[in-house]
Amino acid sequence: MLHQEFAATREIMRRATAERISLVIRAIPYPCWKCTYDDVAVGAIHVDGITDPYQVITTESGLALDYAAELLTLAGHPQMTTIKARKSRTAKETYLSNGCSRCDALFGQFPLSEKLLGVLAAGEVSTLPVLATVKRSAIEWYALIGLSATSGNLD
Repeated sequence: MLHQEFAATREIMRRATAERISLVIRAIPYPCWKCTYDDVAVGAIHVDGITDPYQVITTESGLALDYAAELLTLAGHPQMTTIKARKSRTAKETYLSNGCSRCDALFGQFPLSEKLLGVLAAGEVSTLPVLATVKRSAIEWYALIGLSATSGNLD
């Protein structure tokens, strides 16, 4: 019996590392507070075809935003340049954030989070513009979704 359990573990890990899945990075319309440009912020990551709110990771901050930046870099998408560490006068700290593609103003984590939660609650993730779709090892997604579920956030 013990050998079968180890065999199952090996098979799970083999599939998780060998399987490649398409991850979709979506934007959310976000007008800049400083220059009033009708811009977008990187808003969510999900597996292609699955937009159930419990299977979508929002990317307003932290590890999820950093991962979205990596995916956009792999895709060669110019939106990757709008994600960087910026100083927030409101929060009185520097943190990784979305920003305006025209004037580089910080898009605040809290207002962006509120907007994304509204999209999730309304079940409208699939209406958000797609920035890129990238094939990645399934284990990356499993780890990201697992971390999100256990900690409540990815900050």
